[in-house]
Amino acid sequence: PAYAAAFMGLIRTKPEKRDPAAIAASIEKTHPLIAILDRALEGKIFLAGDRPTIGDIGLVPSIFRWFNMPVERPAAPNVE
Repeated sequence: PAYAAAFMGLIRTKPEKRDPAAIAASIEKTHPLIAILDRALEGKIFLAGDRPTIGDIGLVPSIFRWFNMPVERPAAPNVE
């Protein structure tokens, strides 16, 4: 939900109808959440250890969208 306004605004909305403030706020709300995920993945490939779980699978669409949106984002090497 944190990046929903950014996704909808940047991907699903025509440029002339975008709300830049809502998009920026959405991106800012997402940064700390990606940082939490990045720390959780430190030293491992999957969230719960050495094999994928439903937790990993559930994140794939959101992470894919996040990294494919045309926005600047802090480095998150473990998520990347």
